Amino acid sequence: MLIQGQRYAWPIMYDSLQELEVQIKNSSLHYHVLTSSYGLNGWILAERVDIITAK
Repeated sequence: MLIQGQRYAWPIMYDSLQELEVQIKNSSLHYHVLTSSYGLNGWILAERVDIITAK
């Protein structure tokens, strides 16, 4: 996922992919993969994600 996202803007400054991986680990960030039947697939990088179901 990191390699595919290299051509897009990242909220973290880095010089190499290895440096980015270290910064992500040191910041306690996690990948969360999103899938949807509407085609809104992707992923986010976050410290925490709360999933709230709509009633």
